[in-house]
Amino acid sequence: MRTPQSQLALQRVLDYLRLAGVELTPEVEQRALLLVSAALEHAPEDLLAECMRRLPEVFLLPGYKSLLQAPEIHRGSLGYGAY
Repeated sequence: MRTPQSQLALQRVLDYLRLAGVELTPEVEQRALLLVSAALEHAPEDLLAECMRRLPEVFLLPGYKSLLQAPEIHRGSLGYGAY
């Protein structure tokens, strides 16, 4: 018997949260269930990817920084020396 995709997605979300340092309380588990349910409605053909895409929108992850469009600008030198 094949394991349902929603069960695999929920397990992956909970594992990700646990490994990210989020305590798995009943409230966190309920929000994870809602996340999987919404992802299943929106993109059933690619459920796991949709769950992982929505994860930072639903949960505040410790140490999570949103992706930058470009690297941070730092002052530097090209090493030409004094002129």
